[in-house]
Amino acid sequence: MRSGTGAAFRQVQAATRGDATETRPAKGSSLPDASIWSTPLVDPSMEAGRVVWTGTCIDCHSTGLGGAPLIGNKALWAPRLEKGLETLVSHAIGGFYGDVGEMPARGGNTSLTDEEVRSAVRFMASRAGTLDELSVRSREK
Repeated sequence: MRSGTGAAFRQVQAATRGDATETRPAKGSSLPDASIWSTPLVDPSMEAGRVVWTGTCIDCHSTGLGGAPLIGNKALWAPRLEKGLETLVSHAIGGFYGDVGEMPARGGNTSLTDEEVRSAVRFMASRAGTLDELSVRSREK
């Protein structure tokens, strides 16, 4: 359901301006509970990811904007997690156009480093599956 190059990024820009037309979660999904991301974490790398996520990723991954999988929604994340952590990080850094949605490179925030993007992906993935499972899948690929 690709609506054109950069459509998800344009939706994020529209949401930031307050004139987004599509901000509903995917059909059959409900918006996630804010406690998933609002509680500071003990693990410094996960906390770093949570901070990046709340600064950049929250607009899409808490609403489903642009087809983004909702944080904490195991059903929406399952097919993505099957691809492994390295694939998810690569898609988040370079951008990705899938069958269900679009991921703008670096979430549309070009100031993020690769490591900051990686930490945000690890944080999101940890809300829908275990990082141990992701690490094993990445090594098997």
